[in-house]
Amino acid sequence: MTKYIYCFGYKTDSMLLDDDAETNGVFVILSQDEASALEWGRELSRWYVRSINKEPDAQVWRPDYYANWIERRPRAELQMMVEQSTPVKPGEYPSLDAARVIFRDCQV
Repeated sequence: MTKYIYCFGYKTDSMLLDDDAETNGVFVILSQDEASALEWGRELSRWYVRSINKEPDAQVWRPDYYANWIERRPRAELQMMVEQSTPVKPGEYPSLDAARVIFRDCQV
């Protein structure tokens, strides 16, 4: 299996009124190929955004609304998230609490 760094943009509830506001998240995915890693990363993005946005009318994460990609050379900010992330395989979910801390969406 190969390690892929999946990156995505998203909004928290507090960013919904600001059209320009967006933040980034990273999942490290162990997969047979890049296409599978990208597909599972998109599912993780939907799961994560649904989990952190508690408002009833919260946005739904969609790959055609937000940037999402496999990163080959992460910049410093993303590299820090990569180093703190626990790799997952397609079908596995990371710890939501750990992801929130890594992405700085809460204080624990």
